[in-house]
Amino acid sequence: MIKTFLNDLIRAYGALYLVGGRVPALLLVAATLLDPVPGFIGLAGGAFALAFRRALALPAPAGNLDVMNAVFVSLALAKTMAPGLRLLGLVMLAVGLTVLVMQMAERTLRDHAGLPVLSLPFVLITWMMTAIGFSAGMVPQPVPPIAPAVMPVVLEHALATFGALYFSPTWIGGALVVSAFLLSSPILTGLGLAGYVLAELTLIALTGTVTSPLRLLVGSNGIVVAMLVGGILAVPRAGQFVIAGLAVLASTLLAVALTSLLSVFWLTAMSLPCITATYLAIIVFRGPSAPAWATHWTTVPVLPEILMDRAKQAEIRGVAPSSVALCLPYTGHWDVYQGFDGPHTHQGPWRYGVDFIKIRDGQSYLGTGERLEDYLCYGEAVVSPAFGTVVSVRSDIADNRPGEVNTDNVWGNHVMIAVAGGLYVVIAHLQPGSVVPAIGTFVYPGMVVGRCGNSGRSPQPHIHMHVQDTALLGAPTRRFHLSNVLIETPSGPEFSVNLTPKVGQRLTPSMASTTLREALRPRVGRTAGYKITVPGKRSKIWTTAVELDLAGRFLLRADSDASVVLYEGPLLLALDERTGGRDPLLDMVSLALGVTPFAEDATCWRDAQPISALPLPLTQRALVALLKPFGGALDSRYSREWRASDRVWLQTGRHAIRVGPFTLAERETQAEICDADGLVAFRLLRNGKALISARLAGLGRRADIGIPAWSVALEPTPITLSPTIAA
Repeated sequence: MIKTFLNDLIRAYGALYLVGGRVPALLLVAATLLDPVPGFIGLAGGAFALAFRRALALPAPAGNLDVMNAVFVSLALAKTMAPGLRLLGLVMLAVGLTVLVMQMAERTLRDHAGLPVLSLPFVLITWMMTAIGFSAGMVPQPVPPIAPAVMPVVLEHALATFGALYFSPTWIGGALVVSAFLLSSPILTGLGLAGYVLAELTLIALTGTVTSPLRLLVGSNGIVVAMLVGGILAVPRAGQFVIAGLAVLASTLLAVALTSLLSVFWLTAMSLPCITATYLAIIVFRGPSAPAWATHWTTVPVLPEILMDRAKQAEIRGVAPSSVALCLPYTGHWDVYQGFDGPHTHQGPWRYGVDFIKIRDGQSYLGTGERLEDYLCYGEAVVSPAFGTVVSVRSDIADNRPGEVNTDNVWGNHVMIAVAGGLYVVIAHLQPGSVVPAIGTFVYPGMVVGRCGNSGRSPQPHIHMHVQDTALLGAPTRRFHLSNVLIETPSGPEFSVNLTPKVGQRLTPSMASTTLREALRPRVGRTAGYKITVPGKRSKIWTTAVELDLAGRFLLRADSDASVVLYEGPLLLALDERTGGRDPLLDMVSLALGVTPFAEDATCWRDAQPISALPLPLTQRALVALLKPFGGALDSRYSREWRASDRVWLQTGRHAIRVGPFTLAERETQAEICDADGLVAFRLLRNGKALISARLAGLGRRADIGIPAWSVALEPTPITLSPTIAA
């Protein structure tokens, strides 16, 4: 109980900046304790805030942000007024109000206005309590003397500005704060430094001097707003950095203006400039009036390194908001006749379209090709590529003879489907009289909507598909990608959930294997114990259990309490959103399974897992952290084969960290999937040698009301490597 309380208190020091881990949080605490009296008052204020909120049974804000605000209020008051019992009483009163104001702000700003609370309670309560303290005759703290410089002035002032974030405006305090930021997020640290430089240059341009008394205030606000807008509340991208730069400029102007206005009341602007500039950026660039920037922002504050990993993972997995996922509009094997920016008709506003035909032995027809019936795809069923509602149909236009086109009715017979996101999918050039659904019909992937014809601008029978912005037929097209598709390659069918079709590719819809799906299906309450073997160490048992969270998601939770989300779709299993503390074995499972298609004939595919999942030596991890802002990412390539001798699927993943053309590190995972028991073995390898091996030692189920717990030990089975690895 006490340990948890202290852990929550210490970690709250980094809540605003998402500083995670005990060591970085302790560095921030140490920065405040460089001035011991205010530092301990701040620590006591944070402890009282945590205890006060728990005593009132109030919900905890994310990261215990109310505790951080209370610490800042306590530090600010202790730095402003002379110590004594009256100060302690004022601090305790301020802390209690901070907790209550935080609860109110969460409900008004966050829940109703969609704005983060940040350190707004700290500013408001500090102003109020400072006014009360001075009105009550409390003695102000004397201004400390300026210490002599011990390093270049520019560097010392930069460090002091970082230290000012935690009321320790010295180079030592700044070094502690910067160290904590670097350990938690090098990208955020770089953003903060860039914000400081821009704020400094703006202030010099405004005042014409490099010795302005506003430097600490302007610089610290520039640091915070750059970190918030550039990396905590949004995905780090070039466009977002422009918004962050504008927010820093706004913060600097506000700091100068507010200082002039508030000096009349003997108050300082504190963090109000950066809070206001952050709100301004969110309101202007995140709302419905700025759809071009909508995909830049995140709904939940996350470290930029995690955001970058998730953004790449979303792109690889075909769920990025920048593109629309569609299934193939047919069954069987078809070829791409024309893709995006095609030479015939996919140009300009209609560049994002794809045409499909059937080809056999290099020809799309049998016989002479003079009759429509000669063409392999003519009359074939056309199916819906997505869930949606039919909003427009046409089925009365005659088919063209081969080689002829109808330019009066370019799209010919068609079906238009309204899909999620306010977009419309068009399937065109259908056979007359073949359109099945009426307007208002709800359709789903695989549902027959018509038959392949040759109506409209179509010289030979084919299927045309595109996505457009409005329901006006022929409106500008939008980018889309094909999902759950098998690509015919020389090495076998390659599975993809994010395919941009290219001319000449032979594509087949993925079909799920019932056996594979049943083997990997999450079952609530199911437990699994694995015997872990590491060369030179004693073996141990590691256990996992499947849970269901409040959002209805399956979680695979390890005995360390770390967890990963299990997403089961109709055609694949995906592992993502790893949370909790350090657990290398759970990371291995995430790497080994990643995205696992249920199609038995899928021989290879790609995925992107977070770099943090890959176990690396400290030196390599530090190098990766430094290079991450320049494009470092985990590139995972999978292959799978059926091993009849053991009746298991052997799934091999090769995971590399690449920066441009350079490979910084590489590891390999193997997973053995049994139709009866699911994941029966997994291992991590380097240069063909197993670093860690695990095999299933037992299965069970957690007890529930009316359901007794049970477990069964399995017969020990040797962990075998694939022939290529063993060699």
